[in-house]
Amino acid sequence: MIAVLLPLLLPMLQRPGQRFALPRLTPEQGQAILTIQPQRLEGTLFFLASDELEGRDTPSRGLRVAGRYIASRFLAAGLEGLGPKGSFFLEDEVKTVRIPQNLVQFRDAQGKALPHLGLLQAPEQPLDLSAIPGKDIQIADLPKPGAFPMGPGRKGRKVPLLFLAFRAVSRARAQGAKICLIRVSPHSGLVAQARALNAPKLNRRRGLPIPTLLVPEGFSSKSKLSIHLPAKLVGKAKVRNVAAVLRGSDPEHNKEALLFSAHMDHIGLRPGADDPVFNGADDDASGCAGVIALAEAFASLEVPPKRSLIFVTFWGEEKGLLGSRAFVRNSPWPRNKIIADINIEMIGRPEEDAEGKIWMTGWGHSNLGIYMAQGARRARVKIFEHPKFSEMLYGQSDNLSFVQAGIIGHSFSAGSLHRDYHGTGDEIQKLNYPHMAKVVRGLFAGALPIADALLTPSKK
Repeated sequence: MIAVLLPLLLPMLQRPGQRFALPRLTPEQGQAILTIQPQRLEGTLFFLASDELEGRDTPSRGLRVAGRYIASRFLAAGLEGLGPKGSFFLEDEVKTVRIPQNLVQFRDAQGKALPHLGLLQAPEQPLDLSAIPGKDIQIADLPKPGAFPMGPGRKGRKVPLLFLAFRAVSRARAQGAKICLIRVSPHSGLVAQARALNAPKLNRRRGLPIPTLLVPEGFSSKSKLSIHLPAKLVGKAKVRNVAAVLRGSDPEHNKEALLFSAHMDHIGLRPGADDPVFNGADDDASGCAGVIALAEAFASLEVPPKRSLIFVTFWGEEKGLLGSRAFVRNSPWPRNKIIADINIEMIGRPEEDAEGKIWMTGWGHSNLGIYMAQGARRARVKIFEHPKFSEMLYGQSDNLSFVQAGIIGHSFSAGSLHRDYHGTGDEIQKLNYPHMAKVVRGLFAGALPIADALLTPSKK
């Protein structure tokens, strides 16, 4: 009788900030939660954050391979594809840009080739210019980083080299230059970025204000220079979200869906460096491993939850939440039937004294955190409001795409912006897998009452 009445009584008992009774995990749910094991998570990350996937840039072969692997795990778990004709892929097309570095010509007055280190900003159309360095061609050095403090909360973080280059090139343009030559070391990160542009990259509107060629340190000339710069090559590339569904068991509630998400992309390669791969183990291969583990745990239940569950991994988060925006824009599930987005972002490296705990962004924007925390207590996991990051990072991940569409969406994280954030040191050996397993179990237990339609989160 209690089990029958509980879905009717809980809405009347729920009060913001109050605890309320939830049923204990059943033996079957207890078995499902035990499928979430540290070694299985480590095995998933061993592949997703490997050097072979080359940093999973958008677009790239590595990202497509990552998506194929995640789809194979969804298929093996018995989920249905949410794409056309049962596919696990939701395809989109993006514009790309490539700079053909081999077509750059840089010569002196006698026609002798001069050394250069790469074209950092290409013109829209091929550009030929012969002039003595001065007005049309300006030679510049990067400003000193110390001239640009990073502001409150960013002490100790480096000024990005592209920011310094933008300042130098902007000054050259203001003085009438048509081409800027920036003197840099051959080991500069700008050289690596120029080399990377020889492969297709996502076409971004912003860039340096005029064509920019990198030249060796100490370069100078008082005679005429002849420069030919090729135009950037604009093309197209296919990208795809990976999406699967576990259909709900209740005819009344299975048209509603609770969504679990993470982004599978990262920031690619840094050619020429000793460690050239931005592996993105914590950001956000750890979140993808969490989504896969949750999909497998829920799918192992003999009777699925009453509501349908969607599991999706996005492309293009690092480029501006592009994959999640595409998902919401062309949602394969009715948007008004998506109960909430539980987005998982960086769960592999806990802060001090926070092992086995997880926090939610935007705590005050809905009661999802309260509901998740109550459910997670049954797995002895604490879900909490982070005093520093919960509000600050509410709009910094894929959950924002859902929020902007009127859907409850929050990110769940179990770490912070550690030293290796967006660095090549974000690798699998630095992750805490027992911690990861515990927090993913907490997400499973926390989401169960919502999945079973005992609770329905609402906005505040």
